[in-house]
Amino acid sequence: MKRKSKIVMIVALIGILLMIPVQTKAATQNSLRSKLEANTSETIRKFIYADMNDDGKKEAFAITSKYEEELGYLNAKIWYVTQSTCQEIVSCDGWYLYPDSVKIYKLKKTKMVTFNVGAGGSGELSYAYIFKENQAYTVDGIGDKITYLGKNQFEITDSQFDNFKDGSGHTWNKYYAKWDGTKLVEYGGLKISQTQLKKAKNGAKILRQIKKKSRIGSIYYRANGMVFINYTTEEANLNVALKLKNGILTYYYKDDAYGTTKLEKATNGGIIHKAITKCVKYPKKFPVE
Repeated sequence: MKRKSKIVMIVALIGILLMIPVQTKAATQNSLRSKLEANTSETIRKFIYADMNDDGKKEAFAITSKYEEELGYLNAKIWYVTQSTCQEIVSCDGWYLYPDSVKIYKLKKTKMVTFNVGAGGSGELSYAYIFKENQAYTVDGIGDKITYLGKNQFEITDSQFDNFKDGSGHTWNKYYAKWDGTKLVEYGGLKISQTQLKKAKNGAKILRQIKKKSRIGSIYYRANGMVFINYTTEEANLNVALKLKNGILTYYYKDDAYGTTKLEKATNGGIIHKAITKCVKYPKKFPVE
């Protein structure tokens, strides 16, 4: 009986040991860099060594290219390197990757890397990725360009040719989205009437100012407090950006905005729509009654 009891105890001990997770040593920066060098002959332009997937260990996000020119890295390749994999995420063929545009953000439950590519003109395109275990994932719903505003909030840009009624004039209008921990969710626009807008302080005054030389079109309210008024002149499609806070409307623009009046500074070319992505959440109602 004693021998049988010992055997049972030994088997139980082995079972306990097998249940204890094996602690693998984290990959070093040099080991990950060596793994990347073994998978490409291109020059490593950027190598970010950080805990990309929030597993407590560090991985690497890297950029390689054969050519670096004045505008940036031509035909760059993007890599995600972990202890067990070396994944080429994307190849930016035909574009310059702008070095200063590479950003890494700590978001809810993940990190996000963004960067912009272009050909030297005013137009740029953004790429965005998040990381889970040994895999990099493309972030959907970033528009043509994405900018981080802080606290999981993003500005996304839509490229259109709608500044003028004849279909010409390149515009880059701004929309907004929030990272909810798993995906990017756009703040959809709830269409409201002029009567509803007048209920907010300064609403009637702003409408009068716009109506002096133009015709008002669709008005959209978003749950992040942004309000957009579309309006037209004889030749152009325009929109004005407003911010609603505590029932008060104010013109919304950056310090370097062009114009002499607040209306001019808050006005942008083109038509604002209720949404530009597929993952959208709309407000239930306009908060001022």
